[in-house]
Amino acid sequence: MTNFEKADIDVRYLKNYSYVKSAINGSYNSDGIVQDSEYLLDLDKQIQQFIDDQKITKPLIKRRNGIIKHLRKILTNKFHNSKLSSFGSFESGLSLSFGDIDLCLEFDGDAPKKVLKKIAHMLNEDGMKDINLITNAKVPIVKCIDGQSMIPIDISVNNNLSVYNTELLRRYSDLDPRVRPFILAVKYWARNRGICQPTSGTFSSYAWTLIAINALQTMDKPIIPNLCSRDGSEKVTIGGKVFDVSIKQAKDIQFLSENNDTVSELLCKFFSYLALDWPWDKSIVSVGTGKLLPRKQKNWEHQKPFAYNAIQDKKIVRLGKHSLPVEDPFDELHDLSVVLDAEGVYEIRDEILRAHSFIHDLKDWDAICEIKYPELSYGTPQLDLFEDLRSKDTSEIKKELQ
Repeated sequence: MTNFEKADIDVRYLKNYSYVKSAINGSYNSDGIVQDSEYLLDLDKQIQQFIDDQKITKPLIKRRNGIIKHLRKILTNKFHNSKLSSFGSFESGLSLSFGDIDLCLEFDGDAPKKVLKKIAHMLNEDGMKDINLITNAKVPIVKCIDGQSMIPIDISVNNNLSVYNTELLRRYSDLDPRVRPFILAVKYWARNRGICQPTSGTFSSYAWTLIAINALQTMDKPIIPNLCSRDGSEKVTIGGKVFDVSIKQAKDIQFLSENNDTVSELLCKFFSYLALDWPWDKSIVSVGTGKLLPRKQKNWEHQKPFAYNAIQDKKIVRLGKHSLPVEDPFDELHDLSVVLDAEGVYEIRDEILRAHSFIHDLKDWDAICEIKYPELSYGTPQLDLFEDLRSKDTSEIKKELQ
């Protein structure tokens, strides 16, 4: 059990977390790693089919590029001497087919929050849907959905470090053919199960990517090495702070993995590791070192109030620092678990136990990743922008245009 499961807690407060309750009362018995070779082979085929379904098609690339080009035009016209850059999972090759467009506006002028308010107003006038300004995050953003294609868009201001994070993840995905499908599978599971929503108190997609990479770095037989050199060979100054963004080239690393596991075997070990050897009791997930760092080494001990305090006392709004610490590779003072709340911590734990239990019971991939909250599901991007016109007569279309 985790530290917060061992704490004195009234299980009546855990009615929404059945797997956590079973771990506390001793009835959770899905121990060990699945060894059924036939199941693992079949699961691997299902995951491969899922990966094939996530391929980024040429029409999708064309539509995304069209959106970026359009936004670049209207934003750089408004904010002179600015630059709009695309970053994130799409650029690193780790995007799901329904992934967001992540954009960063580099602009030397007003404070980011003030600029984002102006951007939100412009997006509204431009016909974007579901515009949401999030200013209380470490990196403030404005979220929206393209009204025609229904592709989600996130825009930040002067979030320059994200470009280096994207390059780091791209290099990791190129190291081994199992890395990309493994990460996509973890992200897909987390999204479908409702624990990839930082605005709702759970981890971000970026955090889950780092957790997945660190798992591949720290297995008994590692799949990938550490690419962050932290030797000061490349530094950048952003917002008055200096960051070491040194990244090793794959050709300069003498590393050959001795691990021959398939993607399905790696996923089974991943869920078993998180379910049975909860890393956050004593450690920090650190992709920047390629290790699990002791909490004491960074002085990132979990501060009060703890999750089990907050789940029982609704007056507690925020958790203490470093609940489930995930270190940013370049901004070493930034813990990505700062967004978590008590419900988020318990939901993450519950979903991990559920996934591990489902695998133990030889459930298929669709069952493991069944969508938990249909209202949060991600639809397929609409790439045929004239679909609503194809069944209409020319005269009717001309009338509507007039």
